[in-house]
Amino acid sequence: MVCVKSMDYKKKEKWLDKKHIKYLPYIDLAKGIGILFVILGHLLEHPKSSFELSLKAAIYCFHMPLFFILSGLTYHPCNKTTLRDTIIYSLKRKKYLLISYGIYSVVFIIKDIFIKTSTISILWDIYKTVIFNGINVLWFLSTLVLVEILFDLMRMMTQRLSWKQELIIFITVSVMFSVMYKCTENYIPNRGILFLVQTGIRPISVVAFFYMGWLFKQYNIIDRVKKAIESKISRIFVFSICMLVILKIGILNGLVDIHNICFGNNIILSYFVGISASVLLILLCAETNTFSILTRAVMYFGKNSLFIMISHNYLGVRSFAEFFASQIFTNSILKLLDSFVIVIIVETILILIIGRKLDQYIRAASKIHEYIQ
Repeated sequence: MVCVKSMDYKKKEKWLDKKHIKYLPYIDLAKGIGILFVILGHLLEHPKSSFELSLKAAIYCFHMPLFFILSGLTYHPCNKTTLRDTIIYSLKRKKYLLISYGIYSVVFIIKDIFIKTSTISILWDIYKTVIFNGINVLWFLSTLVLVEILFDLMRMMTQRLSWKQELIIFITVSVMFSVMYKCTENYIPNRGILFLVQTGIRPISVVAFFYMGWLFKQYNIIDRVKKAIESKISRIFVFSICMLVILKIGILNGLVDIHNICFGNNIILSYFVGISASVLLILLCAETNTFSILTRAVMYFGKNSLFIMISHNYLGVRSFAEFFASQIFTNSILKLLDSFVIVIIVETILILIIGRKLDQYIRAASKIHEYIQ
């Protein structure tokens, strides 16, 4: 990996040429762990004990920041110098995400009609699709498209600044707009306007996470950490202890829900926890043996994380798992674990039957290839 600290802007971008891009297994591993936490977090939608509430807070404080950081880490940025060229070039590279958003939105609306959801709910789903707010979990796809475009635009405007100056700008913008949303949320007159505001604010609120992922790659943080702490055992011990401390802080800070632009009791602390926990998890994944059976299984989920994120919560998989588990167990923890296992089994089957073929179709339709840094 090339160190770019002393390079000018144009030289910084050359190393991003496709011939330099290589597969890094720890990214799929981190994605796999992240999507498993997403499943578990959704199963904890209505926590029944203080333990479940704390577990949900621990998961939500970093699981979605992790995905935006990983997206930034794997992103091939636009290096255009004008506003028009940046927008056009950036949009052209969003075909896969845009087609995925369109296909899954249509599927969700058809499902609503098929199960005879109320007309009002269907109209709201159509409205949210059109304004790019996203039905249910599709908020992530629409937000990812917008945050990538926003990232390209902001970097176009800050290209002559140092990374420290850029970092201050990105974090300040995210925190400022999150604070503004929290202060004005209760004064928004109706749901229609609320959804529009969320569409605009949400990508701004997460662009700091995306930028942190990009910095992680730019400055090759993993190699730098390995040079600073030479012993692998020491690194794992330090990362694990720090992770536990950060998660404890996250629990005390309250529930974070990026979907609804909610950042706990302290917004600045929420960004610190989200970034720190995500980076620590990525560092731990980089230390993991990627040849073990368990690790490969988690990496398999990571490679199919987008399909799992969309299908498990809104296509009935989670509801089926919870219903089945409730017929066997009365204890809430056992029901949670049983539901989790059932979702994993069903999702594995769905990936083999539908997920991989659908992904191939979308990639063929968008005429792009997947490059993972």
